[in-house]
Amino acid sequence: MMAGITSPARPWFKLTHPDPELEEYAPVKLWLDDVQRVILQIFARSNFYNTMQNIYLELGIFGTACMCAYENFDNVLRYEPYTIGSFTLALDGERNVDTMYREYRTTVGSVVKRFGTDAVSRTVKNLWDRGDYDSKLNVIHAIEPNVDRDYGSPLARNMPYRSVYYEEGGDGYKPLLISGFQEKPFMAPRWSVIAEDVYATSYPGIDSLASNKSLQIEELDKAIAIEKMHNPPLVGDSSLKQAGAELIAGGITYIPNMAATGKAGLSPVYDVNPRIMELVQSIQEKEERIRRFFYADLFLMVTELDRAQITATEIAERKEEKMLMLGPVLERLNNELLDPVIDRTFAVAQRAGILPPPPPELEDADLRVEYVSVLAQAQRAVSTASVEATIAFAGNMSQIWPEARHKIDPYQAIDDYARAKGASPKIIRTDDEAQEAAAAEQQMMQMQQAAAMGAGAAESARTLSETDTANPDSALAMLSGAVA
Repeated sequence: MMAGITSPARPWFKLTHPDPELEEYAPVKLWLDDVQRVILQIFARSNFYNTMQNIYLELGIFGTACMCAYENFDNVLRYEPYTIGSFTLALDGERNVDTMYREYRTTVGSVVKRFGTDAVSRTVKNLWDRGDYDSKLNVIHAIEPNVDRDYGSPLARNMPYRSVYYEEGGDGYKPLLISGFQEKPFMAPRWSVIAEDVYATSYPGIDSLASNKSLQIEELDKAIAIEKMHNPPLVGDSSLKQAGAELIAGGITYIPNMAATGKAGLSPVYDVNPRIMELVQSIQEKEERIRRFFYADLFLMVTELDRAQITATEIAERKEEKMLMLGPVLERLNNELLDPVIDRTFAVAQRAGILPPPPPELEDADLRVEYVSVLAQAQRAVSTASVEATIAFAGNMSQIWPEARHKIDPYQAIDDYARAKGASPKIIRTDDEAQEAAAAEQQMMQMQQAAAMGAGAAESARTLSETDTANPDSALAMLSGAVA
């Protein structure tokens, strides 16, 4: 998922404008590309990608994950992941996650340094005064919509989202800190949700739980079988109880009257021939089943392909059904994880003044995020294939009916294809620029043709001027009437 959705090695999203004509306007196109580059640099210089690795792990195993993006002076933003069981979520009226409470364990020294001695309880203050900085305590952090805020107040506690820290078991649950955020600072993606459930109801970890449990039992059985293979239980004559038996490698145990048993000479103490191949095959089948539950074959197939090699035909032939199954999951990740984290990063970067000033056409405009990762392109491969197939069909038609070529708008086809492939907007000219270049090229060709025609006329005139009109047999003399 890391390589296929948010790979740090390649751009995985781009900013667009809802108006296609305005998006092709050169200043708008270049500004969107510059802002995208700034946001990607923030992700690369911060701990964003390390955090995303933890988020994907939590999503696959537990179905629900949570992270928070805090403003940071050095890296613009600091991303903090939370593990399952340490946070609680709640929904708004539209079933979107808008509230997060979390509990974490920290030290006296950390709490006092963060909130000050006046905010902590008397117990914590006494521990601090005694120098007991490493004693542990629980802190509760709540982030929720600030429904009763003062809209005219500039204070942080009156921002759209309220942030409150409590010391568990403190003096009457007196808040350690009341602050706020301009936008929702946390992201809580869920793998799959049914109805009004807050947490994920279906995800690879729970779907493969039965296979995982049975796999653990069979792994234990295989270990027991292997143990019995090289150190099996033994049975022996009672006379060996006193004489003992030599069971080390190469050791020999001498038994009286052994020839009478029909085993004259030396022979192994025991023969081992366990049948564990069936058990190994069953283990391999369960491991493959678990890999399918976690879409391992799909992710490896897509991420190992080069971007230029991803075609709709190849995706359809190899894993189309899995792409369809994974589609709703990716859409939910876009809505609950990637869109909010990009919006939050954009807003913080804009307030920090590190984004270039937008062109006048984008004042108060709502931008859109379009994902161009490997998995996103694999999902959109059908659209690029339709463009290719349509152009190829029109080309075949134009060979019989030449007027069919006028049905294709080449400029729009290139724009749609580049957008689906995630090409940089800097390499695509606008329609006006392309038409100007085509007109200039046509004018240049006309000038060259005119120059060629002028040179030909001059050469003809020079040839005529050098023709001997006195010669009665010359064509020029006959045309000029020199010869009666």
